[in-house]
Amino acid sequence: MNDLVMCRLRLLSFFCLLFSITGSALFGQIQNTYTYGTIERVDLSGNTALYASRSYADSIEVEVDVSFSRQSGFILGTNVFTMRLQLLDDEGIVLQSQDESIGERTTATVTPVTYNYSIEPEAQLDVNKRYFVRAQLYRMGTGAFPRLQTVNSPMDSSSSQFFHFVNTQSSDAAFNVLFEYDEVEWQRLFAIRTSETQQTFQVDVIGNIYRYDGYSASNGSDDVEFVLSYELVNGVTDEVVATASNESRQTISLARYYAHYGSGLLYPSTVPNHAFTIDIEPLEQLDSVNDHFYVRVTAAHIEEVGEDPVIAGQRQSMSHRLLHFSGDLDFNGLATTFTEVSNTPTASVGGLYKR
Repeated sequence: MNDLVMCRLRLLSFFCLLFSITGSALFGQIQNTYTYGTIERVDLSGNTALYASRSYADSIEVEVDVSFSRQSGFILGTNVFTMRLQLLDDEGIVLQSQDESIGERTTATVTPVTYNYSIEPEAQLDVNKRYFVRAQLYRMGTGAFPRLQTVNSPMDSSSSQFFHFVNTQSSDAAFNVLFEYDEVEWQRLFAIRTSETQQTFQVDVIGNIYRYDGYSASNGSDDVEFVLSYELVNGVTDEVVATASNESRQTISLARYYAHYGSGLLYPSTVPNHAFTIDIEPLEQLDSVNDHFYVRVTAAHIEEVGEDPVIAGQRQSMSHRLLHFSGDLDFNGLATTFTEVSNTPTASVGGLYKR
């Protein structure tokens, strides 16, 4: 064997020795038996009312069941596990994320292990949305630059609505009100342009109102102003119809909280199924034969005096044929008007249209 071949063999032996020394430090130990984890259940287990003023009730409570088993094979990682929890809204947008350490698992489980976690929302949750939690299991990698490695698939909880009161001081300037939409419903489907009492169409904006305020003092009530912005929209052309006004401001008296008679515990005061009636007066004659219309409403309320309204979101009614009377009558050349009808006119054809 010549000197050149001997030199190459020595170099090869050197690099093999070098890799055996540094490889595990750089890339980690390769295991031939490892722990495998599977998420079996993710549930929201706590109350849907969240209070920033109560340390014991300011978070979303989550239960996660995980099964562990021992597997044969080769992985480049450890048996140290981490649970990642993500809070998402009903549009699938991740709002926040947190990692919770599980620690090392070197044995299999006979029954799933239940882990309990708390997620404190970083921003106020919208009462008109639903939220869910996504859980993903990770194992820690090894080596000089360890990284989290996904284990199996993530699992989502069912979605839930939350009533989130973010006030931390009893005497703050805000009214601390939540408005939950129910529906926008037509109430009067006819209007007479020459009338002073029936010149408008009417819709009801129906919803539930909640308030939790002034909890360190005796109860009382305050007038809270709601601002209802609206548009009348042609359901055939999608064009907005000009109206005499596009805003209705209405005030309602709301108790600051509700004190349970037996226990004395404080809860939000509630006004269920409250209807704000909006009068809608078109500035042009509507085509009652060929068109149908719907109302798009944005509800808001004054949370602090002197501040901009807090918007609760947007809803719209069903699309409906509207009977819009000019009020003009012609009796063989004799012109006159009518200003009121005693019954409720209905269209002989047409009706409701879903959008």
